[in-house]
Amino acid sequence: MRTKVITHRLNSMLAPAALTKQAEFVDTSSVFRGHDMCRPSSAQWINPPLPQTSGSAHPPAVGHLITAVEVYERLEK
Repeated sequence: MRTKVITHRLNSMLAPAALTKQAEFVDTSSVFRGHDMCRPSSAQWINPPLPQTSGSAHPPAVGHLITAVEVYERLEK
């Protein structure tokens, strides 16, 4: 639940910032449902926050791929 709150807050800041640069903001949070950092590692598309590394709380390769597909599909519409 806390992850949802943090994601919502972050998106609430990013969306208006994108508009100020005439960019389209693509909210990709829905594609990560069921694949968050609290899931078993085989189902995670977001790295857990611990141990702290440069990839903590960020997507691994599969998460980046899913994000790219979502953004591409959104911009194609």
